[in-house]
Amino acid sequence: MKKLISFTLALLMLFTTIACSKGVPTIDSPDTTAAPTEGTTVITTEAETTVPNVDGFPIPQIPVTDYSGFSDGTFNVLGIGEDDIAHYNEFAVEEQAGDVIKDAVFKRNQMIKGKYNIEIVFHPTQVHSPGLIALQTAVFADSDEYQAAAISLYQMMTASRTGMFYSLTEIPHIDTSAPWYYQFIQDNLSIGGEEFLMASYLNMRIYDSSVLMFYSKKIAENLGLTNLDQLVLDGKWTWEKLKEYCAMYGRDVNNDGKYDGEDEVGMIAHNGYILSFFTGLGGKFVEKNSDDLPTYIGINEKNEAILSELLPFLFSEPDSLHGAYADLPYTEMFAEDHALFTAGNVYYQRVLSEHGANNYGVLPFPKADEAQERYYVHTHATHATAIGVPTTNKDVEPIGALLADLIYLSYEHIYPAHIEKTQQYRYAVDANATKILQLTFSSLCLELSTALNLSIDNTLRALGQRKISTFASYFEATKSADIALIDKFIENFVQSN
Repeated sequence: MKKLISFTLALLMLFTTIACSKGVPTIDSPDTTAAPTEGTTVITTEAETTVPNVDGFPIPQIPVTDYSGFSDGTFNVLGIGEDDIAHYNEFAVEEQAGDVIKDAVFKRNQMIKGKYNIEIVFHPTQVHSPGLIALQTAVFADSDEYQAAAISLYQMMTASRTGMFYSLTEIPHIDTSAPWYYQFIQDNLSIGGEEFLMASYLNMRIYDSSVLMFYSKKIAENLGLTNLDQLVLDGKWTWEKLKEYCAMYGRDVNNDGKYDGEDEVGMIAHNGYILSFFTGLGGKFVEKNSDDLPTYIGINEKNEAILSELLPFLFSEPDSLHGAYADLPYTEMFAEDHALFTAGNVYYQRVLSEHGANNYGVLPFPKADEAQERYYVHTHATHATAIGVPTTNKDVEPIGALLADLIYLSYEHIYPAHIEKTQQYRYAVDANATKILQLTFSSLCLELSTALNLSIDNTLRALGQRKISTFASYFEATKSADIALIDKFIENFVQSN
């Protein structure tokens, strides 16, 4: 018996030695002798092991695995290729090209290839119908040619309601509560208590499609408004502040009795951003009920109050959203310091740069008041993407591992590259601007009506185009059709799940 016990103990010591010598390889395993990087906490267990984490959330600890036998050694993704919105795609870059974002994507992919011995193969499509048709064609043919899809967010919602994607609970390694997911968008993508889609820091088009405000630093300094950045960071950037500052800058410079490109205005943009103002003020046209299903809200008391305040301001002169209803050169006017504020998607900064604008600051849309808990940075569901795993795939273990690491590494490498690129457009880097950009990432949200492809955004644009503030009849005209779309969405989901 003593010999048997001694032999058993010897075996245990041998296996322990082997396990300790080999370890568990992970992506970017930290040097435990070095100090942790800023923002990273190192948790030490009783056995003196370290688990790297971000804000208390552990990074993926997936072992190195040879996936060369999976799908012929390829990870195939259907996604949106380069276009005017994004001058890169989210999944594939062939080589380093000196662009901070593209190089970050290349680095991330090389790390994935080195860990899993697999190639990422990107299958490009376009926004709107081509992407959904390509996905449907593959799924209806019971083809596993795509291990993941990342097409337009509203199309992904359409596909998720008809049972085309796995529930995320069926995919290993995925945890959407991690900080590398856009939490406020993720909350809106669930259906009936289940998640089928991932809105993550891998989805660079989400950030590029988000809408920000920009202000002229030259004008702001001349007006004595030197604290705009700090106002945002202190949570005091509000609707009343915006109106106050717009009223400080606006006049008919050439005294011709009308507003044109030679004049000065408080704010100028076009009618596509009315929904962004509305969302920033805490409005919602569609909410979730207790069963986590979408419900049409329309013009309730709160929304009526917001629009009654918002629309007259946007149509007023000289502190208005002139481009909403007048043919004014709003990009040129802002670039040439004829407007204190403008609005635009993140990718719009390329356009501003091309017009010579470089001395401007970045802001979220204002809160309704200081009591509003947070800023809401609206993202358009057409050009933004989300990720889903088609149910035609039979082996989801490799897919889950690849996506989990791709998403985390996007947070680790591509997120800071986005911040840097945004700063590059303005030829300047400053600490407050970086903090505001980080704030916008954490504030991204989705008006659910756009993800469901309702008519509300178009209705608001029509109001802006016609300079109409009597909005009730406009929403009443589209209400029944929008409710019918939601009812059909729920019906299809119930039938397919």
